[in-house]
Amino acid sequence: MITVKGIEGTIKEAKDAGKPRKLFDPGGLYVRASPGGHVSWNLKYRWQGKERILPFGKWPDVTIVDAREQANECQKKIRKGIDPQAEIIQEKAVILAASNNTFQTLAQEWLARQDGTENTARRREGRLNKFVYPEIGHRPISEITTPELLAVLRKIEDQGKLHTVKRVLRICSKIWSFAIIEGKCQFNVSLPLHEKGVLQTRKTVSHAAITKPSELAVMLNKIDAYSGSASVTACLKLLALVFTRPGELRLAKWSEFDLDKAMWIIPAERMKMRKEFMVPLAKQSVKILKELKKGAESDFVFPGLRQPIKDKPGQYSVKPISENSMNHALQRMGYTHDVHVSHGFRATASTLLHEVGNDGSVIELALAHKVPGVAGIYNRAAKLRERKKLTQSWANYLDKIKKEAA
Repeated sequence: MITVKGIEGTIKEAKDAGKPRKLFDPGGLYVRASPGGHVSWNLKYRWQGKERILPFGKWPDVTIVDAREQANECQKKIRKGIDPQAEIIQEKAVILAASNNTFQTLAQEWLARQDGTENTARRREGRLNKFVYPEIGHRPISEITTPELLAVLRKIEDQGKLHTVKRVLRICSKIWSFAIIEGKCQFNVSLPLHEKGVLQTRKTVSHAAITKPSELAVMLNKIDAYSGSASVTACLKLLALVFTRPGELRLAKWSEFDLDKAMWIIPAERMKMRKEFMVPLAKQSVKILKELKKGAESDFVFPGLRQPIKDKPGQYSVKPISENSMNHALQRMGYTHDVHVSHGFRATASTLLHEVGNDGSVIELALAHKVPGVAGIYNRAAKLRERKKLTQSWANYLDKIKKEAA
């Protein structure tokens, strides 16, 4: 029988002899002592005629009592026809498979396969890092339930971030679909959460907009006379003419414009529907842009203030103007957020263009809305000829009402 004194004696023998020594217990259990003083527990047994060695750990971390209990359990399994070594290997494989099938592992694999801009990838990863990984990232994706995912989303709801909830659910749904394709799980537990009424939704808030021609004319004349930032003034003038979303215009770069062809092509990453969009330019718009380009010192059409670059004396970075800059300018002209905002130019154009009898489908296409009946899909060049006429007639209309109000 192995004792503590016996182990200590075996350690001394190994050191004196300069080679390993073994001390056996009944049933195949033994300790192996190395000359360096390392002592480990092992079980020697035979399986299907072949000798096998199963390690139990180090002494004294594993006591004699612990080692004998492990040896007894293994002998019981052997008598039942179970190979304890093969069982341990299988258990490790299951643990490894589970670690490779966690929500976070699958999410990162999905993220790595996605096309799109760096900003989009950063936003997706940021939302997962902040809201999802801390809650269920470590769990095998096949074991996560719908109520567990709902609990994650409800925590975001409690913070009042209803728009974020929608985004996170959409990302999670795509990750589960990817996991199903990869054979990591069988069900997309996010699907029931898309049902109406399960999660809170943000009430649609219309952007404040002036829609009376007389009031619009007064505002346009105030913009023309505005003495603030040249970039902000020009952006507001063009926003009224092209009625795109503010972010689509204020982030514009000169490389997107062909002024000779009177065409602006907005890249897909700035469009809400993530598809490249063609914007025909009226003569009035081209004139404004040509004036801006004469003194252009930045890639941005509407540059903001230059900011010094840290640790690079004499060098500056330039960012485009912000949407707040445009809204603040409107406020200084007397148009508060409940009267008219920069995004409101879209509602202004839509309302007045419909009122004078223009084709509704052409108006919707000009607003970059998806229109049923136009190939059933969003088409960047759909009815481009009609849109050119619409854009020019709109610019002429604005000139007319401004002149009448002057």
